Amino acid sequence: MTRTNREADAQLLGRVTYEGFAKAWPSMANDWFGEKMNDMPKYVVSSTLEQAEWNNSTVLRGDLVEEITKLEAEAGSRGGARSGAGPAMG
Repeated sequence: MTRTNREADAQLLGRVTYEGFAKAWPSMANDWFGEKMNDMPKYVVSSTLEQAEWNNSTVLRGDLVEEITKLEAEAGSRGGARSGAGPAMG
C-alpha cells in the first residue's frame, strides 16, 4: 500500500471505478483499511449515475473544475484524494 493510500481522506472516482469499488469494499470492512475505505467521503464524477448508494458517496455533476476546487478548499492543505485509473466519463 502506498503512502498516498494510507493518508488519503477522500476518494475522487469516475463512475466505472466507483461501481466496482461499491460492489467490493462494503464486504471488506474487517480491517482498518477496509473500514477507512467504507467510511471516508467518496466523490463520483458522472453524468449518468443518478444516485451513489455506497456510504458517504456524492455524485459530482456540472462544472467539475468548480466542484473539485470547492472540495480542495474544504479539505485545506490535507489533500490526499485518490482517483481511478481512467478518464472520469459517464
